[in-house]
Amino acid sequence: MAKLGVRFNLLSEGMSQVSGWEFNSIGKLGTEVIAAGSGGLKQLGGEADGDAAIISTLTTPLNELSVVHPKRVRRLYAKYSAESPLTVVCSTDENEDGFTVTLPATVGEVSTSKGLPGDRRIRGVNWKFTVSNKDGADFSIGYIGILFVPLTRSRSL
Repeated sequence: MAKLGVRFNLLSEGMSQVSGWEFNSIGKLGTEVIAAGSGGLKQLGGEADGDAAIISTLTTPLNELSVVHPKRVRRLYAKYSAESPLTVVCSTDENEDGFTVTLPATVGEVSTSKGLPGDRRIRGVNWKFTVSNKDGADFSIGYIGILFVPLTRSRSL
């Protein structure tokens, strides 16, 4: 049976998920992340689980971005650090494929403003953003900001 671990941060309302691990609790001891389960304690970290890269994904829930009208996302702002490039997929409830932006690897934490490529036809009321690492590299996200353009309805006279 596949295992799924979920951690919810009450302050930031952020959720982390891990699967395939045999533990039921996780904590931090000094700078080390330790997991505990029926098999004992395991130190988490590194870039691999055995021979497989650990793929990390952060997905926001669908969000109307404070405006209940259709909109296009024009720019992504991010404060992050990453050992290898990150993939950001921007999608809507109407267009699950959306479009993809790659944030470059960094040395330390950086702030960036990345213009979003993509089809101007991609629009929606509710948007979702998914950040994924490549090759099991570590990353941290300080914030993600979005600049969007609300779309008005055209009127015919």
